[in-house]
Formats: sequence, structure tokens, C-alpha cells
Amino acid sequence: MIPLSSSHRKTPARVQPVVTAGLALLLATGCATVPTTPRPTETIAVPERFGSQDQNHQPASAAIPHDSWWQDFNDPTLTSLIERGLENNLDLRIAASRVASAEAQARIAGAGLKPQVTASLPSRRSKQNFIGFPIPGSAGQVLSSTSTTHSLSLSASWEPDLWGRLRAGRNAAALDLTATAYDLAGAHTSLSAQLAKLYFNHREAAHQVALDSQTLSSRKETVERIDLRYERGLASPLEVRLALAQVAAIEASLAANQQRAESLVRQLEVLLGEYPSGALFEATAHAPNQADQAALSRKIPAGLPSELLQRRPDLRAAEQRALAAAQRVGQARAALYPSFSITGSAGSSSNDLQDLLDSNFSVWSLASNLLQPLFQGGRLRAAVDANTAAHEQALLQWIQLSLRAFSEVETQLIAEQRTQERLDALARNLLETKEAERLATDRYLAGLSTYLDLLESQRQAFSAEAQWLSARRLRLEARIDLILALGGGFSDLESQTAGSASTDTD
Repeated sequence: MIPLSSSHRKTPARVQPVVTAGLALLLATGCATVPTTPRPTETIAVPERFGSQDQNHQPASAAIPHDSWWQDFNDPTLTSLIERGLENNLDLRIAASRVASAEAQARIAGAGLKPQVTASLPSRRSKQNFIGFPIPGSAGQVLSSTSTTHSLSLSASWEPDLWGRLRAGRNAAALDLTATAYDLAGAHTSLSAQLAKLYFNHREAAHQVALDSQTLSSRKETVERIDLRYERGLASPLEVRLALAQVAAIEASLAANQQRAESLVRQLEVLLGEYPSGALFEATAHAPNQADQAALSRKIPAGLPSELLQRRPDLRAAEQRALAAAQRVGQARAALYPSFSITGSAGSSSNDLQDLLDSNFSVWSLASNLLQPLFQGGRLRAAVDANTAAHEQALLQWIQLSLRAFSEVETQLIAEQRTQERLDALARNLLETKEAERLATDRYLAGLSTYLDLLESQRQAFSAEAQWLSARRLRLEARIDLILALGGGFSDLESQTAGSASTDTD
């Protein structure tokens, strides 16, 4: 059960608007209470380890977090793409501007704790008419008087935060800032994963294009051979039609994969903050990267489920927002207490500017004010209820997000295993179908089998290689999804320690 007790909805007793009662209450209660924010691990039965975790996975203690996880693939093109994306992506720049805005809001929220000081230098010139006064010698004219007044003043005001209302508001804004910063970190991780997926997807499409082109050349040679056999009466019209149909099918596959590769290039260019011209890659195909298999052979330590709450930026952001909501509950409760403020001013006033610095013309004032809200139409207590409900929502969202994160890790741990098993099976299938195609070709040329046998073997070999390329990309995406679910990659602690030791020795 989620411990959202009814105590979260309690409001403090109304305080009488007198100084003695306020001081007594201050000594008795200190400041308004902030509701507790239990962690998801306190409300969810979290196991000691992930149920889908491979027994061969190294423990989390043998690895450390690794932000630049894409470097494990040892692909310079991938590294360059992600670095450019992290620098130029417009969504990241928008997220960074949100952090700057939240930082400014945090400074604004904390400003109320400090005294507010203002300086002013007003000047006033006025004319006054004296009408109806019998002044001798005025000869019936309206008499007037003109005067000029200059003032120099320095005023200060301060509200002692007796109940913690201002501090709660400052703390809530600071927690919002931290949550926004975690959002930016999560956007970095998400963008790098998206770029890597698009890159591997494009690389697979380029390999499919190369496979189609190579297969198309082979099928056209087959058509030429069948035409010769047909002219000699050794092949039937059916074989010619089937061979031509096979060429058309490969041409259709080639056009589809070319369109897919071009579309993926433009998606990458948009993520890089560039015009989608389609000219990101000079070459159509990518060279196979053998480092992929080395990167996939390394096991990623999933660690403990409880550690996931500290690794994933989105969970950290949800935690900060739940804590901020709790602070706002305390802020709303503190608004029920009396507020106390002190104001003062000092300066000088004279008809001449040169007298403003003369102490004989100085003026000053000092005042204090104690304000207790008595009747607000239920507005203040409704604010407490609204902020309490918002805190409960933020807490539930944190718990729900944590459950989804646990599910994502469990799912991707299984996906890691199953995609590798599928890739291994398709690799064996590709080897066998290639050999079957070679044997079928030899038998057909020797007149020992029909063209239908050759056509079927060619179809299976082509399909097997296309499926293997697709499965290889899905295997890479499964690794990226697992890294994304864990909130980042890991580096081998032992290898890093050895590397640092060798560097020190050098």
C-alpha cells in the first residue's frame, strides 16, 4: 500500500493576531511541517536483483557508470554523429534554456529571504495660487508662490521567515531547478540513443542496398544464361519468365531500401540541427564494423533494482518534483500563520540640492507590522489542500515511473538474450542457405536439377542474408535500449584501473 496518510491533509490551528500569541506559537511549533515523501522502494516490493538478469552478468560493483557509452562500439562515424548532435540539436538547446529559466526562478524565490533595499532621489517643483486673500498692493492680481523640493532617501524592508514559508518556496524552486537539470541529462541520453539507432538503421539499410545490388547483378547473369539455354532448347519459357520476375522483385527491393536509407539520412540531419539535404554520408554503404560484436560480447551489469532510482535521470527528476511539491505544501501551511515585517527609511529633504548631504536636513522612519489572515473565504486552506493533492500526484507519478523503469530493464534484459539467440540462429541459417545455393547452381548447370530448385535456393539465400542484416541491427538496438533503460552505460572498473595504472607507470 502507498502510505499517503490523512495526516498529509491536516492544517495547523488558526493563530490569534496578537504578538504574544505569535511568539508563543513560534516557540511551540517552530515552522510549518513538510509532508514526508517515501521512496518507491518503500512502497513497492522490490526484489534484490532483476529477475531477467543473466547469471553471467558481472556485478555492478565491478563497473562504474559510463556516460559516453557509444565509444564502446569503436565507430568513429557514430562518435562524430553523437558529438555533433549533443552540440547542435535544437531540442537540447531548448532544454538547456529551460534550465537557465529555472535557475533564474530559483534566484527569484530566494530573494525574499534577504532584505530589500531601494534608493530614490525625487525632485518636485510646484506652484500655488492665493485667490481671495486681501493682500495690499496686489492691485487685484492673483498672487502665487513657486517652490522646489529635493529629497534623497534610502529605504529597506525585511520579513523574518518565522514559519519557513519563504524558505519552503526557495527550496521548492531549487528542487525544480534540479529536476530540470535532470531532464536535460535525460534528453542527452535519449538523443544519443536515438542518433545511434538511426545510424545503425541507416547502416543496415545501406547494407541491404548493397545486397540488393549484388543480388541483382547475379540474377541478371542468371537471366542471360537461361536465355542462352532457351535459345538452345534446353530451358522452357516458364524458366525465362521466372528469372525475369526474380529480377523485377530484386529491383523493387532495391528501390525500397534506397528510399529507406535516404529517409534515415534526413532524419539524422534534422537531429543534428542541419538542413535535411540527404548529403550526410558521401558513400551509399558503410563498411562492416567488427567492433560491434566485441561491444555486444561485453555483458552490462544491471546492478540492483534500487540502484536504478539513482541512475536514471527521469527518475531523479520525478523525485525532485515530488520533494518540491512537499515543500509547497509546507509553504501553503505557513501562509496560515501571521507574517511579520520590518520597514525603515532614512534620507534628507531640502529646497536646495546642496543641502541633501547636510545632516541638519535628515529624516528617518522605522515601522513594524504583524499581519494575521482572519477570513479569506477559505482560500488559504484550499491552497493547502491543492498543494497536498499535487504532492500526492507527484509521488504517485514517481512510483508509476519507477515501475515502468523496472519493467523496461526486465524487458530489455530478456531482449538482449533473445535477440542474440535469434542472430546466432540466422547466422547458421545464412551459412546453410549459401551452401545450398552453391550446390543448386552447380546441379542446375550440370542438368541434374530444375530451375525451380535453383530459384528456391536463391530466394532462401537472399532472404536469409536480408534477415541476418535486420537481426544484427535489432541486436544493436536491444543493447542501446538496455543502456537507455539503465540510464547510461557502464565501463569495466578493472580495465579502467589497469589503464590508469599503466598511464601512471609511463
